[in-house]
Amino acid sequence: MTINQHKASVFFHKEYGATSYRAVLRLLIIILLIFVTPMLIVGDKSTRFGFDPQHRQNLAKLKPDYVFIGSSMLLSRIDIDHFNSVMDGQTGYMLSDVGALSSLWFLWFKNYLIASGVKPKTVFIFFRHTAMTNPSDNSSSVFIMEKIQKSSLDSEPVFDQVMGYHKDFFDHLEEWLLKLYPIQEYWRKGVDWVIDSASFLVSMPGYASYKLQALMHPEQITSTKRRKIMADREALKSRIAWEVFGFTNQRDQKGRISKSFTLDNQLNFKQRLKISFLPHIVRLAKEAGLKLVFVRIKSRPNRNNLIQENGPLDSYIADLSEYSKLNGIPFHDFSNDPKIIFSMYNDGAHIAPKHMKFWTENFVARLGEHLK
Repeated sequence: MTINQHKASVFFHKEYGATSYRAVLRLLIIILLIFVTPMLIVGDKSTRFGFDPQHRQNLAKLKPDYVFIGSSMLLSRIDIDHFNSVMDGQTGYMLSDVGALSSLWFLWFKNYLIASGVKPKTVFIFFRHTAMTNPSDNSSSVFIMEKIQKSSLDSEPVFDQVMGYHKDFFDHLEEWLLKLYPIQEYWRKGVDWVIDSASFLVSMPGYASYKLQALMHPEQITSTKRRKIMADREALKSRIAWEVFGFTNQRDQKGRISKSFTLDNQLNFKQRLKISFLPHIVRLAKEAGLKLVFVRIKSRPNRNNLIQENGPLDSYIADLSEYSKLNGIPFHDFSNDPKIIFSMYNDGAHIAPKHMKFWTENFVARLGEHLK
């Protein structure tokens, strides 16, 4: 090495070596600020929700003849009040929620329905696409995690085992980050507060009139009127939640769904069956003596009322249908139902609220043999 080269090397290490060191130091400080600061905040940052027995208690009290299990696909189709009105004294009960995955269906089936001791005539499980064997899509979000925790007992070995099949390093990392920065949790609490406040303000005139009547003519106020006031407010809260903050006003997630379609492992029913909750639901149903019926909903057709997505799913649905037959489970597919047309849809695959009564009546007509 020449003298000039040596001088150049010394100069480089003095100038750029120091710069590199300072850059690394700044990076470490940034990392500490991002990850350590939240850990130092006082309070429980990883809120754990306890088991909510409300559905179990409702089932034990109401003893419905039929139980429906599913996600928003079910919520936007079956009008349970209308169903009860057309069933001549027979009743139905819904175990469903927006974004509910088959992992939740398993927990509801085990911890709510079977644990309630109720034995309905039929349990209908509504599904779309590969939902029967896809329990993990978006399951790490705080919104879904809260639902899972509220439906889980202290020990859930089957649940943990099945979900473990679907988690990689990045899934665990996402869960950890969401616990560290529970933005979705705070957003959900904020939405609940807004819904509650809005329903109170909107119902204020009726409530004020009720209180005035109670003051002026207390003898005319009955327990029935009091219950009606509370029921009307709860109905208003549900309507605000549905029409303002519900899935009908959320961005359609066709991109995410289409992406999952392109994954061969999602479409391979036989492979997915081994790592899904479906065999466990079927096993529990047999042990409890419960009749299952699988109901595939019709995805949104085009304006010519043709469904363009069936092609990639044909093999999957055929295998699912065969599996259902082998286990003695009726399987009804609404995909080719001519009465369900494009104009009935609101957004994505959801049926518009104004068409839910018709959809419910059509359901009763199509599956009448399982409603006896």
